Amino acid sequence: MSVRPCVQKNIFAQAAPDLSSFQGFLEIPGVNSTMKWQNIDKSLCLNLISAIILLVGLSIATLIYLGGGHDSQGIWGYEGGNGAAYPISPEDSKQYLRDLELYGGKANVLADQFRRWFSGLWHGKSLALIVACTTIIISFGFFYAANYRTSPVKSKDQRGPHGDSAG
Repeated sequence: MSVRPCVQKNIFAQAAPDLSSFQGFLEIPGVNSTMKWQNIDKSLCLNLISAIILLVGLSIATLIYLGGGHDSQGIWGYEGGNGAAYPISPEDSKQYLRDLELYGGKANVLADQFRRWFSGLWHGKSLALIVACTTIIISFGFFYAANYRTSPVKSKDQRGPHGDSAG
């Protein structure tokens, strides 16, 4: 019986695969195929970022809108009127408002109403509206930056003797 030595293959000695067949597989309009990623036109990148922000933001706003209901925390009961049921919270009672006015005046009542309105913005369907509006504004900012950029100011070395552009 003869013993054969175990021969290991060197897996790192293999040549890298030839990727020349994939050239042109993914081409971006307006970009030369010999250009590298860092040389892509800035307006194309900003337009792409604008579209991604708009798509993701409006998708999230839609999910929030569809999944968000009204907050039923702190509701005592419901009051019917005009064929609909309205929630009653302790802040809506006349006793609560009277105590607020007694301790802090009309300014305290107004501050409490403002606080409740502002805290209500961050829940349910109103949050979805805020996310959608913020998304549209930010996306428009990137779109505007991509399409209405001003040309860079030439330095004094690139200007002619009379302040005009040389060549």
